[in-house]
Amino acid sequence: ITRLSDSSTVHVEVQVASAFRNAAPLRPFNRLQLHDMFTESSHIASRLQPCSLSTRSLQLPMHRGLAKPRNARRIRSNAPFYTRPKRVVTVASMVQGTAGGDTNHTKVLFCGLEFPDGHKMTKAALADIPGIEVVKCDRSELSAHIEHAHVLVPLMTRLTASEIGNAKSAKLIMQYGVGLEGVDVEAATRLSIPVTNIPSAGTGNAPSSAEHIIYLMLALLRDQGGMARSVAERRLGQPAGRVLLGCNVLIVGFGALAKELVPRLRPFGVHISASRHSSWEANGDCPVAASLDQKVPSGGLLAALAAADIVVLTCTLTPQSAGLVGEEFLAAMKGGALLVDCARG
Repeated sequence: ITRLSDSSTVHVEVQVASAFRNAAPLRPFNRLQLHDMFTESSHIASRLQPCSLSTRSLQLPMHRGLAKPRNARRIRSNAPFYTRPKRVVTVASMVQGTAGGDTNHTKVLFCGLEFPDGHKMTKAALADIPGIEVVKCDRSELSAHIEHAHVLVPLMTRLTASEIGNAKSAKLIMQYGVGLEGVDVEAATRLSIPVTNIPSAGTGNAPSSAEHIIYLMLALLRDQGGMARSVAERRLGQPAGRVLLGCNVLIVGFGALAKELVPRLRPFGVHISASRHSSWEANGDCPVAASLDQKVPSGGLLAALAAADIVVLTCTLTPQSAGLVGEEFLAAMKGGALLVDCARG
């Protein structure tokens, strides 16, 4: 792949599908992770600086429910994807390329009222670009707005096959963040609507979430709610709280978020163990994995829970992780242990 079309991501999808058509049977796919094309959630619209893709890779979409080609692998290109002189791909150009027949107007719909700063910054950043309208609607009013929207930003709203089918003008579904659990990717694929997100790696999202996890740990250990009540009641020295020093921390899931969390936890003097669904050998020579005090073997999660003072969930929603935290999981945790949930889904 040596050239990225001006028009839209749909053309990129066609080129990728064509490149693998002879390698193995393919069902349609449409999730494109164009690294560096999108910035972190809080800056997706405010940073419209051109981004070169010359040294990055295009990750083939392998969403749940879509067949994985036997020979599929990450494609790397030594040449720029876009070779025309002084031309690069930007978020704005991608959005502008989604209007279909109406090249003078593109409607970007935030499908909910959550994360209001995201809508506000996106609207402000695109204000000077002609023909782009950024709107939002309450989740309950989605059916009245979705038909004429070209770009759908799901937020916390589930986009089922029915909603996607009603999106007659939709050319792109783009999550304002990582999670696509609420989007029926197969339904979008059948309608040739690309689905994308903002990858956690390299965007600042994973480090930010790792800091947030540490904040939640400290808030639980120190009983932040109880401290707020003490201040309101003008009481001093209570609750006593607990310290993070010396705690056994078990991380369930070992992706980008966990790899950012481990080095940030280390200065607190904790014992860090981690569990993952796939084998540890599949993780290769990861220095963060090598720094763990314990790698929980496959099938050893329940035993590890019994020794943990704090359990942190950072796993994604998969058929294997669905319903993970149930009666058996909670019963295996020791009394007084804390559960911090920052998992996807």
